[in-house]
Amino acid sequence: MSNKTSILVLAANPKGTPSLRLDREVREIQSGLLRSGRKGFHIRQDWAVRPRDVRRSLLEHRPSIVHFCGHGTGEEGLVLEDDRGGSQLVSTSAVAGLFKLFSTQVRCVILNACLSEFQAKAIANHIEYVIGMSREIGDGAAVEFAIGFYDAIAAGESYESAFRFGCNAIELAGLPGNLIPVLYKNSDSNAGGARFLGESLTSKSLRELRALGWSTTDIKKRLERLDYDCVAGLDVESEGEADQWGLVAESNPDGYSFAVDRAGDIVGYWHFEALPGDLFARSMRGELEDGEITVDKITFLCAPGVIDIYFIIFAVEKRCRGFRVNRLLLDALFDRLEELAESGIYVRRVCANAFTPEGVGLCQSLGMKYLQPHRRAGLIYHADLRDSSLLRRARPQLSEALNKSTTSMHLTR
Repeated sequence: MSNKTSILVLAANPKGTPSLRLDREVREIQSGLLRSGRKGFHIRQDWAVRPRDVRRSLLEHRPSIVHFCGHGTGEEGLVLEDDRGGSQLVSTSAVAGLFKLFSTQVRCVILNACLSEFQAKAIANHIEYVIGMSREIGDGAAVEFAIGFYDAIAAGESYESAFRFGCNAIELAGLPGNLIPVLYKNSDSNAGGARFLGESLTSKSLRELRALGWSTTDIKKRLERLDYDCVAGLDVESEGEADQWGLVAESNPDGYSFAVDRAGDIVGYWHFEALPGDLFARSMRGELEDGEITVDKITFLCAPGVIDIYFIIFAVEKRCRGFRVNRLLLDALFDRLEELAESGIYVRRVCANAFTPEGVGLCQSLGMKYLQPHRRAGLIYHADLRDSSLLRRARPQLSEALNKSTTSMHLTR
């Protein structure tokens, strides 16, 4: 039995579908494997594949990696060929069911086709690593991803690392689409089986951003630009100024968390500040302007006790919006609340001013209650975390600890 890693390339470009440079994609995959000088790979090709051809090729070659290049249609399935060279749609369930039969053999599946994330997620219930495309992807970007991925595989990198090399290859080529590929991993410990690994974004603290080379001034300038892009009609009175927030960030860095893309750019963030009783009361009445929140008025996150926080903003660049970045930032918030609780600092109440329809939707989704309009712009929402069903579901131990702590500590108004 051969010790080589077998790669099976399946290609389909039926008549009547947009023409793709599949020959170039396959040629570049072969070239990358040959250039590496590693002899542990064996590549097989099957062109103009029909559904039965896919099954037969899998049975014949028993590959470790299966690479499909062609067309996808989203939830409906993948486009293969029929006996006349036309299109034949294969459903997501059928594709996933086929790979289930090869779950002991195939380790990685790459669906280099538009809108193939649906199939990737389904296949990942049975195969260890699966890559799909979350949106339509240009032919050039798809080829560059394949080149970067297999260059890394040939160099001995892991599948997860090769995925990142593939995404970076798109960016290095100056093409759009480096955020489109997504990676799923089969996880037996996960109830759904398939765990999303292809995060185009990661969460970073202010300290971690500084370690990456960002200065506080550069961070604040980037956030200011993001704020004005996300909130129409924003002005200095409601926004505050970069110098003001720079001092706040330097003094109280734990009030921030950032969503950062692969290039290291900030594409989203949240910011809250703990406020003393009088300022928090004004925030709930809709009287507080963000420009009033200066370093001499905030409550520093240092002394054990119970605090109330004013959620100043939750902003995400338009191109990156979706449930993944929202969940990433929400998890970062819960993580921060747990870190504070470990130091004896418990967040009791949260107030927020929703400036946009997205902000209103987010507050409502988090179970916050509408109080009243802000005196000048926005809508005021409030939540008592002691009564938060979301916190009980997401972090039950934190919820329990919060309720215990607030019954034994003096609560200031």
